[in-house]
Amino acid sequence: MDRARASFTRLFKFAGILTFLPWLTKVLILLGKFDVHLIKKNFMIVDEFVQDEVNRHRENYNENHEVVDYIDGYLEERKNREKQNIPEDTFTLNTLKRNAAAFFGAGSETVYSTMEWAILYLVKYPEYQEKIRSEIADVIGFERKPDYADRARMPFTMAFIHEVQRIESIIANNLLRRASEDTKIGNHFIPKDTLVMFNFWSVNHDPNLWPNPDKFDPTRYLTEDGTKAVKPPYLIPFSAGKRNCPGEGLANVELFLYLVCMVQRYRIKVEPGTEISFEAVFGISRRPANLPLFIFEKVVH
Repeated sequence: MDRARASFTRLFKFAGILTFLPWLTKVLILLGKFDVHLIKKNFMIVDEFVQDEVNRHRENYNENHEVVDYIDGYLEERKNREKQNIPEDTFTLNTLKRNAAAFFGAGSETVYSTMEWAILYLVKYPEYQEKIRSEIADVIGFERKPDYADRARMPFTMAFIHEVQRIESIIANNLLRRASEDTKIGNHFIPKDTLVMFNFWSVNHDPNLWPNPDKFDPTRYLTEDGTKAVKPPYLIPFSAGKRNCPGEGLANVELFLYLVCMVQRYRIKVEPGTEISFEAVFGISRRPANLPLFIFEKVVH
C-alpha cells in the first residue's frame, strides 16, 4: 500500500500547476522534469494495487457476509442488479476499479497528510497533546475505543483538528470551475465561461477573518466558557460549492478517530533538541517536507 501511495503522490506532483497551466507540460518534458515513462510506470503500480484489492474482495465475497467497505457495497449492488436482470450500464468492474483508485488516491492521501501535520503539532505543542489526552480521560477513558459521537463532548480535540486543517490547508486550491452564466460576486463581474477556482489558502489565512492567521491557536474555535468548538463557515479545509468534496464527511470521521486513538494509546514526542520543520511539499495535497523521527511512548494507567 505504501508503494502505491508513493506512486500516486509522484503522479500528482505537478498536477496542481498543470491544471491551470497545461502548456507547461511540454516545457517540463523538454527540461526533463516530466518523465512520461515514469508516469506510466506509476499508473501501473496504482492500477495493479487496486486490481488486486478488487480481485481479493471478489474471491471472498458471499451474499451473507457483512459489507465493510466500498468495494463490498459495489459488488453487492452488482449482484442485486444481476438478480433483477438489470443491465450493467455504469456498474461495471472497470468503473469499480477506477472509483476505488480515486478513493484510494484522493481519500487516503488527504487524511494521511492531515494526520502527518497533526502529529507535528502534537509534538510542537505538548501542552495541547496533554489537553486532548485529558479530554479522552474524562469522556472515553483508556479502556474502550472512541466513537465519533464522543466529539460533542471533546471541544478542544475538535478545535485542534479545525486549526490543523486551517493553518496547513492541505488542498490550497480547488479544481477549476466554469461560470455557467454571467454573474457578479461583490463588485466583481464574472462573464459566462470564465474559469474560476477557490483559493482555500487565502481564505484560511485572511487576517480579516482570522486574527494572527499564521499562529497555531486551537482556542480560536472555543466558546468563552470552553465547552463548545464552533466551526465558522469560512473554514474551508477541503472544498466548497455545490460540487464539494464527497468524501469530506468521511474524512472528518477518520481524522477524529485516528487522532483520538493515537493520543489515547501513545504519548508522542521527539528526541530533545530535534528541530521541527513545517516546510511543505506538494503532491495530491500539501505534506510535510521533512518528518522527524517520532517516539511513540505507550500511555500507562
